[in-house]
Amino acid sequence: MSMRSRFTAREWETLQFAPLWLFVMVAGADRKLEKREVAALAKELAEAHLYRNDLAREVFGSVAADFGRIWPAFGADSRGVVEGLQEVLQVLRKVDASEAEGFKRALIFLGSKVAEAGGGGGLFKKKDTKKGQAALILACAVLDIQLP
Repeated sequence: MSMRSRFTAREWETLQFAPLWLFVMVAGADRKLEKREVAALAKELAEAHLYRNDLAREVFGSVAADFGRIWPAFGADSRGVVEGLQEVLQVLRKVDASEAEGFKRALIFLGSKVAEAGGGGGLFKKKDTKKGQAALILACAVLDIQLP
């Protein structure tokens, strides 16, 4: 059974926007968008099949497969990053706690890869820039997960 079938169209769209909100939050922390950050997002989405979490695998893969439609819809969405991520938490109530936790951790991992590509080192590296690290810490707080 597809994970997609558990959600309404609006809820699924909210989940699809989640990696994009993380991307915008982290890549925009220093107010410069770098090609390496865009490439890191593209790589993580393209490698969705490598994620262990079923929901992350399906959501990230669907974003990669339909990016040309999803990105403009994301840009037209009125929700800000924090509001959007808070809605992601609400949507995740439809899956069991371990699936939800895995999805949230996959989002943070994606954000860390974007930060690393931007020269920030990501959350799991020692050479974090303060802005990139602060963005990832904020994302962890909003998503209600403990720092790794």
